[in-house]
Amino acid sequence: MEKTFSIQEVKAARYFIEKKIALFITEDQYKWYIEQIEKVRSGVYRNIYFAFSKVSTVFGKRILDLNENDLIEAVIIRKGWNPSFWTVSEFIRINMLMELTFLSGEEFLNLIKNIFGTADLDERVAILKGLPIMPYQSRLTEIASEGVRSNSKLLFEAIALNNPYPCDFFTESQWNQMVLKAAFIDSPISDVFGLERRANAALSDMSIDLVHERKAAGREITPEIWRIIAPFLSIDHLDDVKALFNDNNVLNQETAALACYISNTEEAILMLLEYRPDLHTKMMDNELSWQDITNKWNKKKLQEL
Repeated sequence: MEKTFSIQEVKAARYFIEKKIALFITEDQYKWYIEQIEKVRSGVYRNIYFAFSKVSTVFGKRILDLNENDLIEAVIIRKGWNPSFWTVSEFIRINMLMELTFLSGEEFLNLIKNIFGTADLDERVAILKGLPIMPYQSRLTEIASEGVRSNSKLLFEAIALNNPYPCDFFTESQWNQMVLKAAFIDSPISDVFGLERRANAALSDMSIDLVHERKAAGREITPEIWRIIAPFLSIDHLDDVKALFNDNNVLNQETAALACYISNTEEAILMLLEYRPDLHTKMMDNELSWQDITNKWNKKKLQEL
């Protein structure tokens, strides 16, 4: 696990947010926002409950347009932070919470839990997205876990996708549960931050079991799941890889080739050279990657709509 986000880093994130917010809201909206922040800064932090729920009425659900330089700045502030699809309301809500750094860790945790417990769906999504830039992050795993357990796909994806918090703070068991659920409910695994860093044999085994279950039920599963399996590919998995090579679907053959190549095991490499030596050459030339597999899978799913 990485260290908890420091107060200085929280301030840097707040500066970034306030700088972006000022460009996209009206004078009246900005006046309301400053009034709420001033109340919090003056110690009336209980006002946060009213203000937090009122934000969407004042600001709506507009996506805050961020350019490439903005996203680079965000990553410098917090590795893995990707606010590409955050709304203005989400930025406002998170900045309000980040004003509460004067609270102790326990006070902050209790306040966030109380807000989360009474929040509507949009408010909960904002909190989950904002976890990686909040103070006292190591205390907030219980809230993050609620997002993983949720039956709402919006809530689940708020914590699971484009969010570095789980990678930094989840136990192996929590991490595996989250990634496997993403595969099970067809959330894009490629958008889970830290897949390679948190790869583990237990998750690989559970993922191959899911592949078998889907196959037995005659149901498709994203080829991205092999990205999880590949680092721990064993002889026991080679029949499954062979089935992908023997499939007429080119995407499945490319998936099998990548799994073999990345596993770097002798038996898998020999299978790759036997079935698709041309793909081995492409990978050596960096012409085939998991991102290519993701792009082709996404294109296929769009065509099916």
